[in-house]
Amino acid sequence: MKDVYAQFGADLIIDLPLTAQVKTKPFYSPSTSLSCVTRSLSRPTDHSIGSSASLPARAFQSSIASMFYSFIFAFVQNTQIKEFALQYENHEFQDDSLLLSFIEYIQEVNRIPNTLVQPHQFSSLFFRLQPELGSVRYFDAAATVNGVINRLADEVPDGKPFKEIMSSRIIREEKCPKCGFSRPAEDLMPCFKLDIQSKVFRKATLMDCIAAFLQPKKIGHGKTDTCPKCHKKINLREQIKLVQLPNILMPALSRFIREGNSINKKSTEVNYTHELCMDKFTGHSGDNYELMSVVAHARHTIQQKAKVFIRDQADKEKWSFYNDSRAIVADSKSVILPGAAVVLIYQKCA
Repeated sequence: MKDVYAQFGADLIIDLPLTAQVKTKPFYSPSTSLSCVTRSLSRPTDHSIGSSASLPARAFQSSIASMFYSFIFAFVQNTQIKEFALQYENHEFQDDSLLLSFIEYIQEVNRIPNTLVQPHQFSSLFFRLQPELGSVRYFDAAATVNGVINRLADEVPDGKPFKEIMSSRIIREEKCPKCGFSRPAEDLMPCFKLDIQSKVFRKATLMDCIAAFLQPKKIGHGKTDTCPKCHKKINLREQIKLVQLPNILMPALSRFIREGNSINKKSTEVNYTHELCMDKFTGHSGDNYELMSVVAHARHTIQQKAKVFIRDQADKEKWSFYNDSRAIVADSKSVILPGAAVVLIYQKCA
């Protein structure tokens, strides 16, 4: 300070605002943790996926970010989603509102057509709200999609049923394998988490995965429970029944699996088609869907970026493949990626 005064004849005053008074828009880049809030407790010298500072972990974070960006971009291409969100563009939101960030992202996508606009701000806000979904030790595409729908639904100002529009109405039925006692409960499910099935004499299909998803499964991670009717110690089973399907159906294939300190991708092929008939699962005629978007993860390593294919809402014969800089015209055959597809977005036929 004395040197400044001697040279310039003035005192040097540094005006620093308090941290609590500063509002900055959050920004995400692949070199930082997806959660952006939690302190890393891992060992940076441990060059495995179990260490968030390791090169494999950073590569996986970048891969997750690429998939998340691709899904959000594909999600907002749907006309129904755009119309629902943009009806609130003049609403007063708080600065850290996830719905406000979602609306601003849609506006940005509309301003820059034929470009995969990366939702940095939306991504950062979302993973601050749900940091467990951005951990390098865990990635679940279905849980992430469900988290996005649920968080946006919580912020809809006038209580309009965004979650109901986007979600399947289901019944979760717990059953006792001894006496047959059942305990049903209604629920809403935006995204189906489908385990990849293996077949001996043919390739598995998306219908196989949905059928397995609806089969009874043990719950409680192997823990026994007491049946309220027969009072025997049993492993309760849960079965999901579809009651009503939404206009937008989003199944997600579980391709990423944790094995020790490594995260591997399951590249088993699952065939899917441009048309999806769900009548056999609901018992309702008219539950027919057409494929609108595909978010895939190419190759066998976690370092690869996502691929996203989007069908034109006006011209259903036109498909586009989006890379980092531009959109490329694609044919309908190129969007069928049996060994790479992760999230599929179907829309109910008119």
